[in-house]
Amino acid sequence: MRNLIHKLIAVLFFPCLIFIRLISPCYKIRLRILLSERIGHFVGQVGISLCEKIEDEKTKGNKFKEIYWFNTPTCNTQLEKMVRRVFFVRWWVRYLILANDFFPALQLVPFERRWYEARDYKGLFYKTKGIKEAYLPFSHNEEIEAKQFLNDLGVRDTDQFVVLIVRDSAYLSTFHPHWDFSYHDHRDTNINTYKEAVETLADLGYWVFRMGKAVKEPLNSSHPRVIDYANLNSRSDLLDIWLPANSYFMISTCTGLDAVADAYRRPVVYVNAIPNYHFTSYAHCIWAPKNLMWESKVDNFLTLRETLLNDFSHREEYKEKGIKIIDLSSEQIKEIVLEMEMRLTGNWRVTKEEELKQRQFIKMISSVPIENNDAETTDGKIHEFFHPEARISHKYLENNPSFLSETFD
Repeated sequence: MRNLIHKLIAVLFFPCLIFIRLISPCYKIRLRILLSERIGHFVGQVGISLCEKIEDEKTKGNKFKEIYWFNTPTCNTQLEKMVRRVFFVRWWVRYLILANDFFPALQLVPFERRWYEARDYKGLFYKTKGIKEAYLPFSHNEEIEAKQFLNDLGVRDTDQFVVLIVRDSAYLSTFHPHWDFSYHDHRDTNINTYKEAVETLADLGYWVFRMGKAVKEPLNSSHPRVIDYANLNSRSDLLDIWLPANSYFMISTCTGLDAVADAYRRPVVYVNAIPNYHFTSYAHCIWAPKNLMWESKVDNFLTLRETLLNDFSHREEYKEKGIKIIDLSSEQIKEIVLEMEMRLTGNWRVTKEEELKQRQFIKMISSVPIENNDAETTDGKIHEFFHPEARISHKYLENNPSFLSETFD
């Protein structure tokens, strides 16, 4: 009944759509939906939209007005506040979008469905990285509040900090209790397998903040530079955004919050990521996925080719195929995290063999047959742009030497 009422209201907005179409030769207006319930989509869509406007004005001279609608309450009140400061967000835009969808063949106002996914297909984050307007800004008072939080902990202005986000089931079960997300619990990992890595970083002089709005378990570390921020009383929606946006780099298991690091052009170490086809080719990152093993074969990990042909979103699909999912060990996680640290500080020596393997990885992940992936795209292809620093972890390849041993014919 409620949907019917919304559609009836949308009919009243047809004249507005026709008006927008008539003035489009002189003044373009674009309609946008922000998926504000999930932080990965929310941040990604906002960041890409900022970049799109800059690129359009720079390359084509096009000037346009984007008008937005998103549901409230949103996943993060700070992010909502920042978006409303920069974007034109109104409740009635919902009805313009509904009216526009009634007759999609007319294309009164063009609408790119793929934009929903918040994936930077065109490499806009990289192309606009030096342009201030391409970043969602924090206010002066917000900067002061965030820096005061660091100072209270003893973090000096010259200190570097790293943020860690490890996916578990607590967040979705807390904030979306009526939805069953257990089908992708295979993406979860144990937070304490990251302890060795973060304490090693802390010994090197970095501060490390374990992120999370709702988490299943604490990070059990007594190191004074390792902060289980997710369980602090001072945790806030502001700091949830500000810390990843200003980190030296981020460690993530490929979950929503890492979109903040992407949008603010911070490097990310993707550890225990799954599936491989969702490799963040558009970002400065190193990628180290979970290992997949055939249950019928002892010590026989799937090659990259096999993982791409068995790319699933649901846990049960892996079981049906006889595939076992194996998390990386604490030692492997530490090696991969330190690989990023060494790359960023200039202490990593790149060999010809490594570069050859990187090219092999990129070629493979770009050529997977469309019908064999589970990507949520309109055309099945999600790798159109490769950031020059988007890499498969070399340490991961050393521990899994057969990973690149097969190719697509």
